[in-house]
Amino acid sequence: MYASLKFTVIKASEKSIPSPQFQTKGGLTQKVNHDDFYGTTGVGPDLMTGAQEALRSMIDYVSETYAIEKIDAYLLASLCVDLKISEVVDAGQYVVSALLPLSIFNDSEK
Repeated sequence: MYASLKFTVIKASEKSIPSPQFQTKGGLTQKVNHDDFYGTTGVGPDLMTGAQEALRSMIDYVSETYAIEKIDAYLLASLCVDLKISEVVDAGQYVVSALLPLSIFNDSEK
């Protein structure tokens, strides 16, 4: 197996994020394999809290990146964002990811 990773470090003076965020190149599954995905995470001892943190970070990301109101970003997230349990192996620490298919922002007339 081979993996290639590319990281972009953003200085805290430019933007502050509460937990790791990532973007994939290409789809995550065969059924939704159109475009990239953006992911935000919530980390902690409780799955519900992790899910809330991941979703709040996603709402902030969508609102800031696409210049829409937070209430509209919340509505968009309720329709398009999938929550996934990403990690359960650390003792008492869970990672929940909120995944947004970036294909929803593509211009269909390209």
